[in-house]
This record gives sequence, structure tokens and C-alpha cells, in this order.
Amino acid sequence: MALSDEVERRKQQLVEQAGKAMVDRTVKGVIDDLTLSPAEKAKRAEDDEAGSKTRLVKIVLGVTGALVAGIVVLKVLAAVWMYGIALIVIAGLGTAGYLVARPKLAALQQRRLAATAARELERTADERARAAAAAVAAAEKAKADAAQRLEDELARLKRQV
Repeated sequence: MALSDEVERRKQQLVEQAGKAMVDRTVKGVIDDLTLSPAEKAKRAEDDEAGSKTRLVKIVLGVTGALVAGIVVLKVLAAVWMYGIALIVIAGLGTAGYLVARPKLAALQQRRLAATAARELERTADERARAAAAAVAAAEKAKADAAQRLEDELARLKRQV
């Protein structure tokens, strides 16, 4: 609601400004008609006419420049249309290649990841086997050391007796 009120208020301001400008021009024109001499009126009319001619020349030059620029752009486009078509064809081929290669690259990546996971699993299994073998060897050595200590103790006791 506030936005529409603001728009309405701004609209009213613009109408008031336009009305005020029109009244000012009319009052100035009436005052000029009453106060200016015929020579001054002629000079003012001549200045207004010169201003309108200048404005007309500027408009004509602007339109001419815009037309020339448009023709130049069309000429450039006519000269390079073949390159544009080539660019579109190359972009289409690239897109088609991407769409064909993407699933193959994804499958290749999955195979590579699977191979890496298999190697990691194998390495982990080898490490576990080595650790188990080392544990068995350590247990056998501990058993052999314990047996050797018992034999040494038995031999010492036999010598004492």
C-alpha cells in the first residue's frame, strides 16, 4: 500500500511541475509580447529558429551515424558468418564428444578406484599376515626361551644335588 501511495504522490508532483512549467512559459510569452520591441521579437524568433535548425541537424547526424554503425555491423557479420557457423559446429562436436566420453571416463575412474582399493586391501592383508607371523614367531621364541630357562634351572638343581 505504501508503494502505491508513493507512486501516486510522485505522479501528482510531476503533474504539478509540468503545469507550473507550462504556466511559466505562457506568462513569459505574454510578458515578452507586451514588453519587447518588434526588433527584439524578430531577433528572438530568429534565435529560436536557429536553435531548432541546430537541433534538427543534430538529430539528422545522429540518425545517419546510427545507420552507418548498423550497416558496418551488418557488413562485419556478413564477412564472418562462416566463422560463426564453424564455431557452432565445433561447439556441437565438443559437446557431443563430452557427452560420449563422460560415461567412459566415469567408468575408467571407477575401475581405477576399485584397483586402488584392491591394492590397499591386499597391502593391509599382507601387513596383517606379517604381523600374525611375527606374533607366532615371538610366541615360539618366548616358549623356547621359557623351555631353555627351565632346562637351565633343572641342570642347576641337578648339580646341587
